[in-house]
Amino acid sequence: MSQKNTNICSITGLIDRSTFIEQSKQLLEFSNRTKAKASLLFFSIKPQDSRLEQQLLDLVLKNIGSRLLTIARKSDIYAYLGDMSFANLSIATSEQHEHALALVEKLKHEFSQPLQINDDAAIPLSIQIGVAQFPDDGTHYEALISKAKATAL
Repeated sequence: MSQKNTNICSITGLIDRSTFIEQSKQLLEFSNRTKAKASLLFFSIKPQDSRLEQQLLDLVLKNIGSRLLTIARKSDIYAYLGDMSFANLSIATSEQHEHALALVEKLKHEFSQPLQINDDAAIPLSIQIGVAQFPDDGTHYEALISKAKATAL
């Protein structure tokens, strides 16, 4: 995939929305040609205390980005979509439904752990995840992200 248009969020270390859309379209074209299945996950990870100051929100975003990059496979694309929303697009390496469920469980487990700010402060997080399957739920980015957003629980 072309790296010349890659924009990385300075806080999360993840690619931004426009880069994610571009890379998703390329990966979906590849999946269509090779008949590979893929999953698109839309998820929102929020501190349970919505009154955090911007400085703490930046620390939360940085930690989330770091955690996502740590659990990512080389073939996964993770993105920061803005606000407290993120996305993942990945090609199935096993049965598609099992792959998506495994990734959902991995994310739920990872973000069930509070964000440790310092020795005496931790920020509990909540996560909502929606999943869309390529090609069952759509064959292009717009259909998949809409389906994933609509199913986010």
